[in-house]
Amino acid sequence: MDPIKSIAPDGNADGGFYAVTAAGHLISAAVLKPGMRWATVEDVEAVRKINADRDKAEAKLAKPAGGPLKGA
Repeated sequence: MDPIKSIAPDGNADGGFYAVTAAGHLISAAVLKPGMRWATVEDVEAVRKINADRDKAEAKLAKPAGGPLKGA
C-alpha cells in the first residue's frame, strides 16, 4: 500500500502523508513513529464523514431561533 498524500486546509499538498496514531487520530506525517500506521482510504473517508456531520450539526445549532424570544 502506498501512503496517501495529506492535504492542508488550503487544499494543497502539505508534503506529508496521512497516518493514524496509536490513539486513532488521523494526522499528517513524513515518517511513522512507534505505534503509528499509514492511513487507509477508509480511514480518510471516515474522518471526512465525521467532519461533515459535525459541520452540519454546528450549522443547525447556529440557525437563528424563532418564537417569542426571537431577536431578544
